[in-house]
Amino acid sequence: MQTKIIDETHIYFFCQYQCFYYSASSSPWEAAYINCFNKNKKQIGRIIFTYDGVIIPAGQSNRMDASFAVVIYYSIKRFDDIINILRYAVNSHCCDCNCRGEKNNKENKYEMQLEEQSLFFSVNEKTGTWALCNNLYVPNGSQYHV
Repeated sequence: MQTKIIDETHIYFFCQYQCFYYSASSSPWEAAYINCFNKNKKQIGRIIFTYDGVIIPAGQSNRMDASFAVVIYYSIKRFDDIINILRYAVNSHCCDCNCRGEKNNKENKYEMQLEEQSLFFSVNEKTGTWALCNNLYVPNGSQYHV
């Protein structure tokens, strides 16, 4: 039985995102959304945050979308948790801290390397399991790396 569940789970990797946080929206249940892209800037999914207590129309739930792939919903209360997963999903071994504070110094210019499989959506429609996952081993305190 366990093998079947794994066989029916699909993984959608992404390594870039674009965030939109509404002050007002034509979709009154949406508070914010994050578009997720692979290395080639192809959209892989969208994370949609909903207001609490608002009636969400039928069909506006976790689903696969024909235009890109995954649409996954979270309450706006979970925005900080989700954005922190995205924000800190970096490979700290690619950090060149010698260039901090030297914005226009071409000698120390550092191009951020995209970690192609750093984040992914794990989807098993049959079991109703939808997850956002950080696929990197991140050292404790890496966001404070000096």
